[in-house]
Amino acid sequence: MISSKNRMYITASVFIVVFLVLIILGAIPFLGKVKRSSQNLVSQKVLLNLVNARIVEVEGFQDGHSQLRQELHRIESVFVEKDSPVVFLNHLENTAQKANLSIDVYPSSVSIESTDLWSSIALQLSINGDVKDYLRFLKMLEHSEWMFEISYVSLDKTSKSIQYNWSSEDLEEGKAYMSIAVKAYSGEPL
Repeated sequence: MISSKNRMYITASVFIVVFLVLIILGAIPFLGKVKRSSQNLVSQKVLLNLVNARIVEVEGFQDGHSQLRQELHRIESVFVEKDSPVVFLNHLENTAQKANLSIDVYPSSVSIESTDLWSSIALQLSINGDVKDYLRFLKMLEHSEWMFEISYVSLDKTSKSIQYNWSSEDLEEGKAYMSIAVKAYSGEPL
């Protein structure tokens, strides 16, 4: 028979084998869970990086959007209000005053061209003053913020009392009358 010492070795060996088998059988599912958890962690990190990249894109869009909104507001401010062009008319009068000219503004009729993108209002400007101030007035108009087109300019040394409010007696040396046809755009599509 087997001696008690060998029996003890065999029993201990069986317990060790059974213990190792239990550890291996318990460790395999645990290792599988660890593997799945690490894969989930990696995919969550990738997803987090994608979300952070999207957040940066959205913030960039918001910044760009606010800049575009400011630019749009600036662009809208160059158009004349068709129903109430008071601000534009005040600009014309102030510009003429800065150029030391007298101005009268009348409504005019200008035909709509097929190339026009926006509706417009037509004005006839009758201006009285020194000849040297007319160029300065036109340059000030050219550099103003408004969207308009000058379609006709006439400079005359004689008064046309029917068309203007000034008489030929008001005409001094170096002075003349100027007539300008202006088409100011309202920004409303045709």
